[in-house]
Amino acid sequence: MGFFSCTSKFILFFFNLIVVMLSAAILGIGIYAILNNKTYGGTLSTPAIIFIVIGCAITIVAFLGCWGAIQENRCYLHLYASILLVLLLILIAIGAAVIIRKDQTEASLLQFLGTVFDKGQSDDVTSKTLIDEIQSSFKCCGMDGPQEYIWNLKPIPASCCYGGNSCNAIDAYKDGCQQKVLNFLKYDLKLLGIFAIVVGVVELLGVVFAFILSTSIKRQNMRGHV
Repeated sequence: MGFFSCTSKFILFFFNLIVVMLSAAILGIGIYAILNNKTYGGTLSTPAIIFIVIGCAITIVAFLGCWGAIQENRCYLHLYASILLVLLLILIAIGAAVIIRKDQTEASLLQFLGTVFDKGQSDDVTSKTLIDEIQSSFKCCGMDGPQEYIWNLKPIPASCCYGGNSCNAIDAYKDGCQQKVLNFLKYDLKLLGIFAIVVGVVELLGVVFAFILSTSIKRQNMRGHV
């Protein structure tokens, strides 16, 4: 096997190690989204499940690519490259869907937050528990600020205060939760887009090196039969 094909073999193996690490990150994102889905009003459930499935699939495919490279098995390499291409197309489709549905997701999130805070003002226990989680996590108070509780003649919740202690409106978090949660969602989507591009580039390089190695193995076998 020539120098370039031999190099392709080790580069492919190296890229698969990176792919395994990226797949672990994808699984982490999916699990994080599942755990925080309630905070976002259920808007993350479908993307979270998709990310978990893709993360598991990429891990399996990466090991398939490593095995194909070590064993110099063209069948495994072709299967590996084909599945990676399919996963790459799925990743592109998810990215496009996120961009297209961005405004709709934000609108659904704002509607959910509005409903939760309205029910919380009516002393709904479930909503008040969720509001406390949101205010503590995002360090915010009310939909638009602590004055919301003053207008509704409600005491400032401890979740609005630094350290979780009781406080008045002056010492409470000044930012409203509506903008805080929305900004966090936009930041998450931006990071998700960057991450998807990185994964896509790595997958594409994996496909290229898999085909280079497969072609090299084919040529070597042809020379061996001459």
